[in-house]
Amino acid sequence: MIYEFTINGRKVKTGDVISTSDGTNSIFSLGYRILGKLVPGDMDHSVLYVGPEGLCVEAGIYGVITFNASPEWDSEEMFAQRGLLDTFRAASSVLKSRGLLETEENAIRIFVRAYALGCVGKPYNINFLDPDGERALYCSQLVYLAYKKVGIDLNVGKSDIAGRWFDKVVFPQEIFDNSTEIPAG
Repeated sequence: MIYEFTINGRKVKTGDVISTSDGTNSIFSLGYRILGKLVPGDMDHSVLYVGPEGLCVEAGIYGVITFNASPEWDSEEMFAQRGLLDTFRAASSVLKSRGLLETEENAIRIFVRAYALGCVGKPYNINFLDPDGERALYCSQLVYLAYKKVGIDLNVGKSDIAGRWFDKVVFPQEIFDNSTEIPAG
C-alpha cells in the first residue's frame, strides 16, 4: 500500500526522503551539529518516509529504527524515539521525473518500504566506505540500498561533494541531489 502524509507542508508518499541537518538550537543537539559540519553539503541526514501516518525509518544512533513524525517536524518532540535533534530541510522524491508508469512507481515504493522495514533492528554502520554492505547501515546508505535493489543508483556525483578520497561514501546530500524536491503547498 502507498501512504501519504504531510510534513512541514510537503506531501510525501511511501519511499520519499526527508533531509535534515545540523540539529536544532537546543544545547542537546550540540554534538549532532558538530558531526553535521563534517558531512559535506547542506543535508547531513536522510530519513525514509514509509507510512502509514507519520511512520518513518532511519539509521541513527540507535541503529535502524522506526519513529513517528508529526505534521510539523519537531525533533525535540521526537527525541525520545530517535535520540537525534535535527532541523527539517527538505522532502524529496527519488522517483519523480524518472518517467515511470504509475504501476512501476507504486511497485518500487512498496519494495522500498518493505526493504526499509526489514532493516529495522540492524546496528549503525560506522564504516562509511562500505555502502554496499547490509549488516549495519548509516542513514543515507539505507536509502541508497533500498533504491539500488530496484536498479536506481543514488551514489553518483561524489567528486562534486567530497573528492576522490570519499568516492564510495553515500552522502545525504547525494541522495537529495539525485531526487526531486517536493515543494511546500
